[in-house]
Amino acid sequence: MMARSLARWTVWATAVTMVGALCSPETAMAQQQSVGVEVKVQGSINDNFFQSPDDDAPTEVRALRVEARALFKPVARGAVTFVLGGGGTGYEGDTLTATSIFGSFVVNSRAHDLTATVGREQDRLIFDVGDGVGTADILFVVADYGVRVPGGFELKARLTLQSQSFETPEHDNTLIGVGSALRFHGFGRSFSPEIGVLFGGRSATDRGDDHDQTDYYVKVRSAPTAGIYMSFRYRHRLREYSITDSLDRNFGREDSRDQFTALAVFPANKPLAATAYFARQDATSTLPTRTFETTVLTLGLRVRF
Repeated sequence: MMARSLARWTVWATAVTMVGALCSPETAMAQQQSVGVEVKVQGSINDNFFQSPDDDAPTEVRALRVEARALFKPVARGAVTFVLGGGGTGYEGDTLTATSIFGSFVVNSRAHDLTATVGREQDRLIFDVGDGVGTADILFVVADYGVRVPGGFELKARLTLQSQSFETPEHDNTLIGVGSALRFHGFGRSFSPEIGVLFGGRSATDRGDDHDQTDYYVKVRSAPTAGIYMSFRYRHRLREYSITDSLDRNFGREDSRDQFTALAVFPANKPLAATAYFARQDATSTLPTRTFETTVLTLGLRVRF
């Protein structure tokens, strides 16, 4: 029962990460004011939270997350912004708590965009290490840089690092990813397409969990009027495990995951805004227990002071 209860944290943490990457609210706030606070309250429902394989009955789980961010611009209309934030998540019928805290350095100018974030998560659940589920404390670094080039294009680069520490030391691991993307701004704010790729992998104390991973994605953003933001993304992920021991559980294992996400932010009554997020993932694997389908729907309110 404990492992089953602990498992409830992982999909939500993944969804929150994706929403943050899609919306970049610290960037939007940085462009509007010199000092401010943003609070979000979001409820989610997942139709297959435990990522049960196709032959097993799925379990539906609901969750509630509260998150706050504060920003400061040293110069009121300058390009540099500092952001501090944190949050916590609770689940229906659960007493466990997962928390996170982070700090970001943001630069927005006509030619360059840079966001560098350092943070820590406590008691986050991880599905992909070992044969079961375990809680991990995670230190992470994410850096995104974009530069405008002639023709309405933007060249982008990304670096991600994670250090995951478990109660069971053999599951400790390090994740790294590097990637690039090309975004087109020539159609204005109403339609901005992007294509990208991310290469990386995991290095674990238990070598059976080592793998290489490649993500390909296509994304479209739209901000047709003030306060309205929408984005849609399709991602294809390939993962190959590198263990050479033919007796290991992951020998010869290959995973493929297709994911579609959609995000919408609409003004409700200033300073309130409504948010909606949807994600659908289809996973196939040569390991039968890791073939599954899952859907997440998140609805929330955001207020800025």
